[in-house]
Amino acid sequence: MNACVEWSNALEIGIPFVDSDHKVLVSLLGQVHACVAANEENITLGSVFNALDECVELHFAREEKLQELTDSPGLQAHKKEHDDFLVRLHGVCDRFRATPERVSMGDVHRILQDWFTDHIAQQDRKLHDYCGGNADAARQASQMTLVGDDGAGIDWERLRILVVDDNPNFVNLVETLLSAVGVKAIHRADSAHEGLARLSRVNIDLMLVDWIMDDKNGLDFVRELRRGGVDAKMVMVTGFAQPDYAAESRAAGADAFIEKPVSARGMIETLTSVLKD
Repeated sequence: MNACVEWSNALEIGIPFVDSDHKVLVSLLGQVHACVAANEENITLGSVFNALDECVELHFAREEKLQELTDSPGLQAHKKEHDDFLVRLHGVCDRFRATPERVSMGDVHRILQDWFTDHIAQQDRKLHDYCGGNADAARQASQMTLVGDDGAGIDWERLRILVVDDNPNFVNLVETLLSAVGVKAIHRADSAHEGLARLSRVNIDLMLVDWIMDDKNGLDFVRELRRGGVDAKMVMVTGFAQPDYAAESRAAGADAFIEKPVSARGMIETLTSVLKD
């Protein structure tokens, strides 16, 4: 497999929200590469595919909205390229969800790499010529986000979030998605022990806690924190869900429960619900 695409100034087109979207997509592409290289479990790679699928679709909608608002003459040709790519990407993601072993990761990587090196570097640069000077249109297009109407009143930039999970690839994904909605302070802990250490040094508003960790399972970790008076919001995350897991996590003190593989919108909607409760 070829080296993964990395973000560079050469990919910038000069429209802030478009460049920000591209950074997220390049990050997700890098995570596909990292997961494959590490022979990552399907629930984590599946989460990355879900996020890539959703974030690409959102990004295309934002670009097309910008072009509509500025009467860009290249809209229809640009939209056709988007539609063609979405058909290919949805097909790959659907095949992976149905039968992971049917998907050639080398083919996936080449498709995505070609998209970023060809489409971003060439076609998206035309956006700046037609749309780059219209700040109001860019502002309106950028208001389309992973955050739904319910989450619009949350100050995501001021949140302090701790992710306690011993799978670095999954934490990288969560960090990417949180950053995409504006969260600035994202702390990581690869064990319950490290989570406790982090909590002793940093004030945290919300935690995502993995159910299964080597040193202590997430359920016992949450119980310990609640007994110690920690009142931060807590969301339990697991890839080995059973029918009673959601009830068990709430009984232990968690505010919500997320099952892997996660989706980008599903995770943000759950966090929104917890933060507004």
